[in-house]
Amino acid sequence: MAVATDSYDSPPAAERAALPSDLDVVAALASPVEVGGRQLNVTELPTSREPSGE
Repeated sequence: MAVATDSYDSPPAAERAALPSDLDVVAALASPVEVGGRQLNVTELPTSREPSGE
């Protein structure tokens, strides 16, 4: 039986270096994205797709 011993706090150094910083994640979530021609932030994004009518 295989058991994982890594956790998010202790990935290998190369993988840890590739992860974004907490400030990068916050900045990405705070940046608006364009959806249907509108600029929305993450709290305004739809949580489910509306039917496309196809």
